[in-house]
Amino acid sequence: MSDAQSTEVRRLAVVQVVPEEPNAVRELLGFLGDPSWRVRKAALSRLPDFRSRPTLLVELIAGVADDTNAGLRSACCEALLEMGESVETLIAALHTTNTNQRRIVAEILGAVATGDATERLVATTSSSSLTTPSCGPAATTCRTTPSTTPSKTCSSSAARASPP
Repeated sequence: MSDAQSTEVRRLAVVQVVPEEPNAVRELLGFLGDPSWRVRKAALSRLPDFRSRPTLLVELIAGVADDTNAGLRSACCEALLEMGESVETLIAALHTTNTNQRRIVAEILGAVATGDATERLVATTSSSSLTTPSCGPAATTCRTTPSTTPSKTCSSSAARASPP
């Protein structure tokens, strides 16, 4: 089977994931970390089907901390940006000891920029560990600055993070 055929099989498998199944969120995360941008894009398009799953936000936040898979980090960043209602979970995630995860979460909160998110983000950005962009070059371009207002410059491109 060629690479293109293999990618197409995986892309079509994304459609077959049943959100109600016990391991569905983990399976979706696997597709969000796929080497092919086409598969990641298909997985991102399925997010609305999984919003009711209680573990989705936690798994997406864990995905942004993955040190080995830039595609997964990028897709999780984009997914969290699309899910603006995840602000409370993101704010709670600012208190992790994983500095990379904390920076990415701060970047996402800066992009979402609701009143509560902005206030709490500004309070947290006094830590110098939050001032370096960390979604990576293949992900969204998000920056926070330790000032009174976070800079909000995000352009989502996670699904296109790295060609197959």
